[in-house]
Amino acid sequence: MYNREARKRKQKPEAREWLENNENEYAFASNHFGSTDEALVFVDNLYSAGAKYVAVSDVYDDAGRISEEGGPYSATLEVTIPNNADVALVVMVVVASGHPDEIDVIKDLTVRLWWD
Repeated sequence: MYNREARKRKQKPEAREWLENNENEYAFASNHFGSTDEALVFVDNLYSAGAKYVAVSDVYDDAGRISEEGGPYSATLEVTIPNNADVALVVMVVVASGHPDEIDVIKDLTVRLWWD
């Protein structure tokens, strides 16, 4: 499933895998989540709620950042929501619990979450 879903999303990395393999202690929206581990809990909650796929987008992966921080950084997720109203509602409640600064529908059943 991961490879097919990733191809559909132009190879945007799957969030759980990206966070688990990232050596940056503060790899995702650190001003909101703090540690990478806390961001991983949020991603796990999205999947537990029924999200079909969660991708990391807008990755800052320049050599200087990786050298200084140990890995890439992002503050943007793309969440694919199932085509089921009841499950979609549960997923969106989890989305809201993350208090993103922006929530945008970027295509049918996919929302972009961004933290400043």
